[in-house]
Amino acid sequence: IGHNLDDDDVALLLLGFELLESENRSLGGFGTSGHGSVIWQRTALSCLDRGGVAEWLRQSGAEAPLDRSLPKLSIDAVKAIVGRVDALRGELLPRPELALELRLQFVSPFLVNEPREAEKASGSEDKDKHIQLAPRLGEAGRPVLPGRSLRGALRARAQRIARTLYPDDRTRPKFKGISQAHGHDDELELWEWLFGSPGWKAAVTVTDFLAPPNAPTRDQEFVAIDRFTGGVAGPRKYTIRTVAEPVMKGSLRVDLCRLSTVADGSAALGLLLLTLKDLLEGDITVGYGAAKGFGVCTGTIKKGSLCDPPCAHEPVVFAWDPRSGNYESVPQAVQTWMRNAVSALRKNFKAS
Repeated sequence: IGHNLDDDDVALLLLGFELLESENRSLGGFGTSGHGSVIWQRTALSCLDRGGVAEWLRQSGAEAPLDRSLPKLSIDAVKAIVGRVDALRGELLPRPELALELRLQFVSPFLVNEPREAEKASGSEDKDKHIQLAPRLGEAGRPVLPGRSLRGALRARAQRIARTLYPDDRTRPKFKGISQAHGHDDELELWEWLFGSPGWKAAVTVTDFLAPPNAPTRDQEFVAIDRFTGGVAGPRKYTIRTVAEPVMKGSLRVDLCRLSTVADGSAALGLLLLTLKDLLEGDITVGYGAAKGFGVCTGTIKKGSLCDPPCAHEPVVFAWDPRSGNYESVPQAVQTWMRNAVSALRKNFKAS
């Protein structure tokens, strides 16, 4: 409900609701992990002017709730407001953003543990079979890779790449943090610009990755070893239930507008691109059991969209499979943008 709004104000408000959905804005916490996404739909527009308020008071004596007494606008009035919304939308510039729809193909068992699922599986099946770990399930019972888990793996890899480029912490380039304006002498690393730090919201958002419904699972038995005797630790034979080589799909978004506000945003983008390259080529494991060979995957960009003026004033759509070994499916504007970002990263560390 809005108060003292004219038609232009209503149009601007409706456009704001549209952008809340179209720009993948979130409500509540853990927005950069894909939580709090909303879908908005306009159902009706109602309005009550001064005369309507007086009539409402006269007829109902203020007993009927005001929000239920609002008369709906006529079709012509609604069309006029929608026309204003369309006009405002046409004046907006595309928001600088890199959006990627990713497909991860696991080549080994995958598991993100959910204790409650393990308890249910142990209680409903063979009593002699103790399932200690079981996959976490998302919507419609589909195995899920939480966005925050993948974001953590990407952050760790980005940190490793940066430390490889410049291993000495004392001389590696650092950049003034956002709280410098408040008198704090803190410095942020490149990976913190991407994945967040106290006082700085992450520029990278990762949604949950979901496997297909009824994805096959596999039970594997293990024996716990006593670290003192080297033998079996009593009756510690247990079972781990994993998802058998699933295909998981999700998305990753980079807010280029936020990174453009910092001096070394291009270098941070170069670091992110190298990190994503490692993910797609199978150099990053996710989930439980990396030491057991679990969580190994390769990936493809099923659909990418880049809007980053002056390189791309309108969203440029592309796709890429790193296993193909060529960039023919990637537009030249996107290739140039990627090379410039990686060059900025290398120049940044060489200058230090």
